[in-house]
Amino acid sequence: MNKEKKLWGEIYRVVIDNGKPAIFETLQGEGRWTGTPATFIRLGACNLKCDFCDTEFNNWEHMTVREIVNLLPKPEHIVITGGEPTLQDLGPLVEALHQCNKYVSVETNGTRKIPEEWGIDWICCSPKDRWFPTPLHIERADEVKVVIAKDEPLPIHYKDQIPAKHYYVQPINHESDIDHDALKWACDQAIKEGWQLCVQLHKLINIP
Repeated sequence: MNKEKKLWGEIYRVVIDNGKPAIFETLQGEGRWTGTPATFIRLGACNLKCDFCDTEFNNWEHMTVREIVNLLPKPEHIVITGGEPTLQDLGPLVEALHQCNKYVSVETNGTRKIPEEWGIDWICCSPKDRWFPTPLHIERADEVKVVIAKDEPLPIHYKDQIPAKHYYVQPINHESDIDHDALKWACDQAIKEGWQLCVQLHKLINIP
């Protein structure tokens, strides 16, 4: 099998939502690219189980790279998320997306090292090691997004632990609801520590 044919035949676990692959067009609701038209590719499986997670990442089916690409709508900005997408070898998928002139972002919890050869354009790390005994192995990110609950101090040590261009604090919200007390607390922490606030735009305007 030649390299090109193997590339497009690589298989990924893709989340199934309401009977369809979780590949959808929306606006990015978080972080540096908030408000940017984007296509989300939600991959299955995760190595953590956060009680505030709003994703059914264990309901997935196998799809080839070609099948994934054939479902992509117009936006050039791609967000590969999960679950934890780095549990799978993202190299072939990223390469194929680049061949389609896409800009590729990946959202990760930082528990796995991300090989440079994967060629990811933007890495968003949202560390969860405060709740799980799983160490961080990520070596760098473009943005770090830390979720906190009301009355929880902002763990500013991540600025020393994970080199990044941007650091965000985001209130914990359960499912589609906005916790306004947590939001006010996150605002206060952002002002106190000089971080940027992330408000989950998609939940505020009720889009996927």
